Amino acid sequence: MRLDWRAVFGIALSVFLLWFTLRGVDLREVWEILAGSNAWLWAACTITATAIFPLRARRWRAILAPLAGRLPFAPLWHATAIGMMVNNVFPARAGELARAFALSRERREVRFTAAFASLAVDRLFDGVVVLLLMLLATLDPRFPADATILGATAAGIAATAGLVLGGVAVALAMLAYAPGAVIGLV
Repeated sequence: MRLDWRAVFGIALSVFLLWFTLRGVDLREVWEILAGSNAWLWAACTITATAIFPLRARRWRAILAPLAGRLPFAPLWHATAIGMMVNNVFPARAGELARAFALSRERREVRFTAAFASLAVDRLFDGVVVLLLMLLATLDPRFPADATILGATAAGIAATAGLVLGGVAVALAMLAYAPGAVIGLV
């Protein structure tokens, strides 16, 4: 196997970032914590976190379909993996820019602006799912009714989340069924 300059650069960058992350950390303490952890749960977490990447790539393909047709899975997978890697290294979700850029470079028919806008829709879906999960958690009878989060009660959180979810659902339905009216309104 022959290494080109990009592979060498990637390995060197990985070693540097690993050193940067672990500088000043007692590695014996890290090893003790890892040795005391549940290996099966650690493996399940790793597998689940990795399995999300192809799911994100498939969802992104569905979002991009009206703009670019049915894109092959491979470029979407590559761009998603690059974006997640950049998110792990750089702050402020910079990986989303890298993800859109990587796809627009690999698939010339997808403009960067379209890829980036589709990621905004992707993040909107993520936000809706998080709100839905929060709503479901607060509606569970075992959730303490007198619990407060930043001064708001569980019932207040559930009502607000329900209103936000309803508003997002109406906005998305209007955008899907009457895009001209929504564009005119905006």
